[in-house]
Amino acid sequence: MRARILVIALCLALLPGAVQSAQREIIGFLPLSGKPDAFTHVISELAGWTMSRTSDAGVVDTGAMMDCVQLDRLKIPAGLADLPANSSLARKTGVNYLVRGVVHPNDDTSLWFRLHIYSAADPTFHRQKTFHTRITKIPATIDTAVQWIASELDITLPKTAEFYGDVSAQALRLIDQSLRLCTGCESDQADVNKAYIIASQARNLCLTNDAVSRWMRSVPYNRQRGIGRLVWSGKGSSGRDRENVSVNSSAIIDDGNSDWNLSGDAWRRDLEIIRSIRGNAQKLQSFYAALISAHPDSPYLRYSAGRSYSMIGQHEAAIQHYSAALRLNPDSYRLRMRLVMTYVEAELLDKALASLQPALQRWPNRSECHLLAAAIHRSNEQYDKAAEHMQLAVKLDPIYVNRQQLVEDYLSAGKIVDSIRAAADTDDRVRRGIVIFSAVLVGIFLAGVLGITILVKILLRA
Repeated sequence: MRARILVIALCLALLPGAVQSAQREIIGFLPLSGKPDAFTHVISELAGWTMSRTSDAGVVDTGAMMDCVQLDRLKIPAGLADLPANSSLARKTGVNYLVRGVVHPNDDTSLWFRLHIYSAADPTFHRQKTFHTRITKIPATIDTAVQWIASELDITLPKTAEFYGDVSAQALRLIDQSLRLCTGCESDQADVNKAYIIASQARNLCLTNDAVSRWMRSVPYNRQRGIGRLVWSGKGSSGRDRENVSVNSSAIIDDGNSDWNLSGDAWRRDLEIIRSIRGNAQKLQSFYAALISAHPDSPYLRYSAGRSYSMIGQHEAAIQHYSAALRLNPDSYRLRMRLVMTYVEAELLDKALASLQPALQRWPNRSECHLLAAAIHRSNEQYDKAAEHMQLAVKLDPIYVNRQQLVEDYLSAGKIVDSIRAAADTDDRVRRGIVIFSAVLVGIFLAGVLGITILVKILLRA
């Protein structure tokens, strides 16, 4: 009997280690270093997307990594040979391994890029390899590079190439430009709007390559600001992975224990628990209390908590987390805007407007600030002020901002002439109508003047 008890105790002692070893590695990708037109974003983003074929690793794309870097005010090491600094960056962004690199063009048709792998746990770990490619074959070469990353990290990856055939160099340049505009949480809405247009142009050039076209369809859509944008690769949304989540956390969730047994090596892995508890505000509060307690100085995790609470309609809790994040990082545009939008969702318009004022003063040339201000003033039936901000928004982002709303604001404010001018700027048919109407009026006026002149002459002769 004692022998059986000893065996059971030994198994229980080894179980945490077994669970830990079964956990997937978290790999984060950052944009490569290089000239602005050297495909620095498209290579790293496409590598992360390609690697998402595996179910043995969690892949964090460049957008999520840059969100964390910006919100937590982290510094990206200038030197790729600085192993301790890059290892520290991996640890601070919550990944097990960090992939960075550099790219150099040879000429207009070819380039080479070198990828570096760093470990959060081991500052001496460093793997690097150089890849040469024609620009039109970048996706196929990235498939080879991803196979190398997987082999270095002992990760199983399907060997069948995802990409095939040549890809338009112009399309790759466009998609790289699109990613530059919208990667990272501090980008302006106007830049994101431009990124959508450019990505659409790029995809139209690649419709014959189904794999690349499918990837471009997600760019910049996957840049939408969500909960960390942690992309679980492979079967991330399958029943199998949901079962894995429950195995790691169900006992803790079911018994209500506040000890969440958080990961010691990669806090991004913990964010997967959100999928199981998002509908339960009490468990969500318990989870984020534990996660933030372990990382008290991270505005990024506060931001993630705020997003989670916003999604389930817990606006008061979301406001608390956004406010706490702003105290840690008062210079963040994204945190400020999230706080304002949450006040609006909670119908606290006075607080929303008060919170928006610092943004209007600091970022007067960002259309998103003025669109929010216009919406708040419109809700308060302050149409004059709404029209002022809409006019600025239209000027800053003339392609995407709804000009018709400006016309309606002018009409609501009783500014008929301004509404006509805005309508003329909105629709060519209105502009032509105004020109024709003006010409008719001028004609009638001139005819009237001419008629009066003739009449006066007749009277004088008489």
